[in-house]
Amino acid sequence: MERVVPRAEHVMRRPGCSTCWASNFWKPLEQRSYETVRSEVSTGRSVFRYRLGKFVDRLDYAAAQCGFEPSEWSMAGTVPVYVPTLPVVSPFAHCVPTTPPLRRARGTGPLLPAPVVVDSSTKPVVESEDAFGAYRVLHSSLLQEEWKAMRSARSVDFCKCALAYIELGAITCLYFDVPYGSVDRALVRELAAVLKVTTASWKLRWWITGCLLQHARVPVDRLAKFCALQLRFNATTRHPNALECLAKRPLQANSHGARPFMDGAGRYAALRRKLHNLRAISLAEFRDFDQDILDAQAGKGPLILELRWAPEFWRPLNRHDFDLLAPIAGESPALRRRHWKTLLPRLHPHLLDWSRCPADAARGTTAKAERVLSGTHYIPGLSKLTALGSNLYTAFATETKTENAKKTRDETEADARFEAYRALLDALSETQWNTLRSVDPSCFTKCSLSYVELAAVISLYFEAPFGLVEGNLGKWIDQRLGGPRTSQSRRCRSRLWVAGCLLQHTRVPPLELAAFCAYRLHYNPLWTRTWPGLLECVKKTQPRLEEYWLPGDDAAAGVFELLKKRLADLPTVTIDEFDTLTQATLDRRLRETMTKADDQTARGDGNDSSDKIELAAEGTERESRELGPRVSTWEAEWVRSYWTKLDREKFAALRARISWGPRAARCRWVARRSEFAACVDRSWTMAYPDKAMLARPLYIPTLGGPAAASPWLGVGPTEYAAYGAVHAALPEQAWAQLRAVELCHFTHCAVPYVALAEVLCDALSAPFGLLDRSAHMQPPLDAVTQYADRTIWETACLLQHAHASLTVLYDLCAEILTSAHTPATKNATHDDATHDDATHDDATHADAAHDDATCDDATRDCAPDCSAPGRSCAGARQQLVRKRFARLKADLDSTEILSVAEFNARREPERTKQRGTGKRGTGKRGTGKRGTKVRTCPEVAEQRIPTNLTATVRRQRRTVNAKIVVARNLLNEKRKALWGEGHIPVVEHIPVVDHEPVVDHEPLFKKHKMSSYGSQLGRDSSFRESLLWESQIRSVWEEHAPVISQCLDLLCIGPLNLADREGIVRAIA
Repeated sequence: MERVVPRAEHVMRRPGCSTCWASNFWKPLEQRSYETVRSEVSTGRSVFRYRLGKFVDRLDYAAAQCGFEPSEWSMAGTVPVYVPTLPVVSPFAHCVPTTPPLRRARGTGPLLPAPVVVDSSTKPVVESEDAFGAYRVLHSSLLQEEWKAMRSARSVDFCKCALAYIELGAITCLYFDVPYGSVDRALVRELAAVLKVTTASWKLRWWITGCLLQHARVPVDRLAKFCALQLRFNATTRHPNALECLAKRPLQANSHGARPFMDGAGRYAALRRKLHNLRAISLAEFRDFDQDILDAQAGKGPLILELRWAPEFWRPLNRHDFDLLAPIAGESPALRRRHWKTLLPRLHPHLLDWSRCPADAARGTTAKAERVLSGTHYIPGLSKLTALGSNLYTAFATETKTENAKKTRDETEADARFEAYRALLDALSETQWNTLRSVDPSCFTKCSLSYVELAAVISLYFEAPFGLVEGNLGKWIDQRLGGPRTSQSRRCRSRLWVAGCLLQHTRVPPLELAAFCAYRLHYNPLWTRTWPGLLECVKKTQPRLEEYWLPGDDAAAGVFELLKKRLADLPTVTIDEFDTLTQATLDRRLRETMTKADDQTARGDGNDSSDKIELAAEGTERESRELGPRVSTWEAEWVRSYWTKLDREKFAALRARISWGPRAARCRWVARRSEFAACVDRSWTMAYPDKAMLARPLYIPTLGGPAAASPWLGVGPTEYAAYGAVHAALPEQAWAQLRAVELCHFTHCAVPYVALAEVLCDALSAPFGLLDRSAHMQPPLDAVTQYADRTIWETACLLQHAHASLTVLYDLCAEILTSAHTPATKNATHDDATHDDATHDDATHADAAHDDATCDDATRDCAPDCSAPGRSCAGARQQLVRKRFARLKADLDSTEILSVAEFNARREPERTKQRGTGKRGTGKRGTGKRGTKVRTCPEVAEQRIPTNLTATVRRQRRTVNAKIVVARNLLNEKRKALWGEGHIPVVEHIPVVDHEPVVDHEPLFKKHKMSSYGSQLGRDSSFRESLLWESQIRSVWEEHAPVISQCLDLLCIGPLNLADREGIVRAIA
């Protein structure tokens, strides 16, 4: 089909038409003319080639009809060689960031130097939203004479070109499609045939653009400044001499954005260094030209440097060679192994004394397999910093802070990488590095855990710090350590095993590496303070910056001593044993080994036991993680120094968060173990649960407040006073000694401490602390049958471990026994006590000559002022107190040592009394389920509640439906009678007083599991007929005493007598 060509006179006379613009393309267009020409020449990338071909046809016709002067245009027959075009902005230009990239901080660390602010006097192309702005920017890069010179380009000008112009043309083509024009299609096909590419190849466009710039004689420095400042091209790459025109594919925008950010001057200087001393090459040479050939011809570059460095990798590199070699010698393990195979043919003469792998005969015939060069078992490399080590780069910086402040962040990180390389190189001597060449597979079957642990510490900062092994050997190790499809922690374990075996092969002394970790790497993790025996090589949690970001200068000597303790007596294990190694199994086996060694020493045996230890496999279940509230600042400070007494304000703040109950305290400690781990020091004994590898302290401090069912609630001292009394029972040194308690301290306990603990735990909730719940699943605490008895046994053993004074503890117990059965004598605190001190001293400060008469006097003086109906219970109460004192006195005089089994036998009568004598499941009095207490008044424990009310009382105790509104109204009436009608307004609710620590009371009854009998018991007539009215008063009073006592404290009302109590009980019941 014949091509339709418009008439020349119509084309040339149209204002702003493409052929008219082609006659004066070197002149800048106005925006209106630009839009007209753009519609004729190029309207986008999708139709660019079609419109360009159409424009060339019109330009050929216009040249033939109107006649272009040969002196101005180079002609190929009847058509010009050069074809002017309008630039089209590429997607690369729209994606290149124009501002410094925001780097997300990986954890907390030092303030890094801020990057230099870029000079915004010249805007980049990407900031021009319209195509006309991009056209003006590109047009301004050349002078008009240089644009005119392109018309005379001939075919011979495209046969040879300087690499500097090709590089600048390739950079410009990243931002624009055909930025400086094209050539005739016939010439394009000829050039593509020589390069063996298609006519649309990016390599062909780079060559044409570079040849046009060279023909126009554009200064290289001006083009470099245009690319660096106007286009903001960043020439900083891992390879300092890498050229974009020699890349295997065009640069992508995301790769360009990942390069280190630099200011305009830095980008310009980096690009000039690359363009310096580049030679010219021919078109045929450019076809097969690549970066390796350029480096080889120049006698420099990473490949040439690596060929010289690899045979003697233990030689230190200078800063320039390190920056040149690090990008390829510090690649990922897979890329590094692949690259090493390509170097083996050229390195073969230099690796004759290396340990070699057998040739792979499966690659072809036997003759061909003989020609295949065998690889090396060991592959050297330049280790790079890990994410953790990069954040902790200050451990390697040698310049002062003033010098670092003058550098950009990228320069500072580059300095840190080089300092880290030199530090790691100095960790081993040249002889020790040299021995790695003789590594063979037998070196990876067995290794000492001390070397594996040191390798794990160093691997926190470096990736593959001591090199790699060849692929087949690495696969074998991965399969022995869990297979290739296992978790990240398993794959990390195989890398630690390789690094540890390499260290063992060098025979470097472990203490030298320990000193390197402590003084050079500043290794000082937070969790190491809790227990020096916890190994890094068996941890299953990923390292986090907040666990390792600690100042290490002052603590380097202490960390070194801890590493010495950690590495002491570590065994040698096989690769199969290391696969199933856990911290708990290792600790158990070490204890067994030390016990056997002590026995052999005691018997005088001189036989050395084997260092091979059989290690049990880890369980498959994992401990569930519980959620809990965050740890407050005051709570963290209290855990750090729990042995120091708190003031009222801090106690109130902690009481609002911490529950008295042992279960809640243990759950909170487990749920917030990561926060509490930052609060404990190296003096704490750590617990290692079998199914949760995260260690946590064995001892759990508590506030030691009243128990939920304690008679002290509301009738004895307040919570802060109870805390103060418990804290005063031990000196601070003894309190601090409790954190170092171990499970071996809970095998036996003296009877006096057990007796005191029974009294203390009845009134107080874990007064001297708790043990982690993982200890209950291990001997000897797993032998304690009842959960409540474990708290008593723990408290007794803790007191024995602290060498607590029996006299001081007896005074505290005597005060508890007397106040527990004296609900009306005290109301607020110890400081507000009004009873006779002398009589109290007779009751509490009893000595060995204390007899029953003195006990009677004490209890009689402390007895309440009961009315006539209450006198019938006075004798029973006094008798109960006398029995408790007599039993406690007898136990204090005992010198017996109880085991766990004997303690269970001691507590069996108490549990039988609590369970009752009836059969289980009958619903009768005393037939509650095993271990379930039926709460009754202590004074009338001998009386029985009617059997038809037992189930009702239990259901009502679960609903927690007390009539506090009625009690509040009665208290308001009493308050009005005392203070008058108009002095103080009536209280509508129970407020929270800031200066007085109050129990978290929302809801207040439910907090302490106190129930009211409610309307259900009020409708049951048999209740009043079966119980004495005084017994009912006392039973309900004991049930709701804490709430009523708080109301009395807030309303400033003194103690109530029995008549007042009777009125309140009538309203509730």
